[in-house]
Amino acid sequence: MKKIIAIILSLAFTLSLAACQSNNDTSRVTSDKNQVTSTQTDDTLSNVEGEDQTEESNEELGAEDDFSSVNSFDDFKDFIDSNYDTIITETEDGAIIVELQTPTTNDDESNKESASTTTAPAIPTIDKTQIPQKPTTDSDDKTSSTDSTPSKPDAVEPTPTPSEPDTPSEPDTPSEPDTPSTPAQPEPETPKQPEYTYTTGQTHQKLHYTKRHLYSLLNNQQKEVYSAIDVAINNLEEGVTVNYDIYENDDYYILYTYIFDNPEHFYLCNRMCLSAHGNGSYEILFYYSVGNEKGEYSGYGYGELTEELKTKIRAKKAIFEAEANRILSTIPANAPDVWKERLIYDRILMDGHYNLGAQWDGLANDNWTAYGLLVNKYGVCESYSEAFQVLCLYAGIKCTGVVGTAGGGHKWNAVELDGEWYMCDITFDDPIGGAEGAAYHNYFNRTSNWFTEHNHDWSNCEYDVPQCNGTKYDFDNYFGESRWG
Repeated sequence: MKKIIAIILSLAFTLSLAACQSNNDTSRVTSDKNQVTSTQTDDTLSNVEGEDQTEESNEELGAEDDFSSVNSFDDFKDFIDSNYDTIITETEDGAIIVELQTPTTNDDESNKESASTTTAPAIPTIDKTQIPQKPTTDSDDKTSSTDSTPSKPDAVEPTPTPSEPDTPSEPDTPSEPDTPSTPAQPEPETPKQPEYTYTTGQTHQKLHYTKRHLYSLLNNQQKEVYSAIDVAINNLEEGVTVNYDIYENDDYYILYTYIFDNPEHFYLCNRMCLSAHGNGSYEILFYYSVGNEKGEYSGYGYGELTEELKTKIRAKKAIFEAEANRILSTIPANAPDVWKERLIYDRILMDGHYNLGAQWDGLANDNWTAYGLLVNKYGVCESYSEAFQVLCLYAGIKCTGVVGTAGGGHKWNAVELDGEWYMCDITFDDPIGGAEGAAYHNYFNRTSNWFTEHNHDWSNCEYDVPQCNGTKYDFDNYFGESRWG
């Protein structure tokens, strides 16, 4: 008899991200860049605008929850087994439901109690007036020295004339003309990288799934399953058959890996079902959704994947792809990746809005997918993060999501540029109450350490998060502009 094993991939992803809206509603910052005072030091960055929503750190997490030890897919599975509770329930029809639950913390309550509004910090700026002053002083010295030398010829006597030739040693002052080279010191400002702006008619090479972050962590057999999943989902098939014991090997998590690697498939629910065929093979069954249309789901216990549902998904996918390509057509194809990244980041921030009224329905909702921010221009943190990830991937930039907490359930991103990783939190750079159409960059291309110091925690993330140590493309270092627009 055919045995059905349903695996509900809720984990911390569904539990923490479903809490994203409720927590961020109360804790996201009311921003006013005019509050900035020039007397504060760089150390005040620990209280930057977006951080009012992340006031309390997650210090209670034990060392055993640290995800830094995860360097492979096997490590990931071991981490899940040791850090999550498993609840197994057998239904009347013989199906076995396995649900993994994340440990609970008191972060939400503590953040609600301590949420308050603080004055925005001083914005660190470069004093551009001091360096250019040096050439002025040098030129003054030169004119005074040349005025003093001609006075000597007045005392023309037979004897002084021979000694006068020695005075040419004084023209050593011309060595000072070399000091005018000091005007080159303004270099920190002038040799800015070439600037790029929005244009039209551009095309980009999409980053293939085999080049994406989580795929790179799999072994060869797991990569075969991943590739089979990709073909089935692109064809809107009900599932895919795997000819080995995927259940015993815990390799059913590969679907979960695939979902996080490919947020352009916004119509996939964060759930799956395994069907055992009795000959050692298993079928992975998918759950599809149209988004906001309640009841329009397919999957075990939810109904069949009808042609009508497929037609609706394809129509929605076409709208999504058209809008993604429209945005990318404005990003210069010849720009360095960091400029492409910034222009994508800014476009989402200028067009998007945080949806305070979003309600999670348990399976799927546009406000929690890339579709929300790209097409509807509304969404919560997960929508911001996945819209940014999709556009980066479509522009050929390696980008992954990071699930964790920042005062509540939250999602942000890690981006690879020139072989180094950087963290970005695009949601926190679009603070509620900020200037309409503004693009802030306080959380743009920071290090992992900086994010940890600013109340972001991802120790319970279900998959490997790259260590972000890059500094070259930190916003201050590369662009030299105010992070506050």
